Amino acid sequence: MKGFSLVEMVAVIIVLSVISLITFPIINSSIKKSKEVAYEKQVDIILASAKKWSVENVDLLPVNDTGKVYVSIDDLVNGGFIKNDEIINPINNMKMDGCVLIKFTSTYNQHTYEYTTCS
Repeated sequence: MKGFSLVEMVAVIIVLSVISLITFPIINSSIKKSKEVAYEKQVDIILASAKKWSVENVDLLPVNDTGKVYVSIDDLVNGGFIKNDEIINPINNMKMDGCVLIKFTSTYNQHTYEYTTCS
């Protein structure tokens, strides 16, 4: 009689289960890490766009340590500094809706740019 016995089938299922238990966390971790790296790249694109915005809007930038300006992603899109399809959060595939906080730092005599939530 040709074919597999029940014991052989159970053994194959157990081996496949063990392999999947070992590889799933590794693959899942790799996917999560790559999404985090892609998110950081996305934030870098947004910050670069905000720097371009600040070149064209110098008069709106803070001039002392107490001032700050929030530039929303919508402002960057509407101003043509960033494309609408470039602002998808790779972690959750949703549109990113934060802002770039621009502050003046007298210690370094320059503006700093930080991606944050709008407030």
